[in-house]
Amino acid sequence: MLATQPPLHEISVFYWNAFIELNSERPIGMSGSGLIPLTAIRAYAQDYDLDRQEYETFKRIIGAVDNRRQRLIDDKREKEAAKNKKAS
Repeated sequence: MLATQPPLHEISVFYWNAFIELNSERPIGMSGSGLIPLTAIRAYAQDYDLDRQEYETFKRIIGAVDNRRQRLIDDKREKEAAKNKKAS
């Protein structure tokens, strides 16, 4: 399946790699993992010398991907809970 996927544009690779690296910054609590902290996103942007406009775009994209990840996790948990409820 991966062989049929289109190649990522260079900037998309930057965002994806950033998301993977920032993934380790998310807080872990009793209910699982939280969203990537804004402080971590800001520090990453500073490490790469992003200007204000680049930072705003970076923050928006990383936040959108992170929110989507969280929605997928929440949906999966809800489906598993419903399945377990039916089984008992």
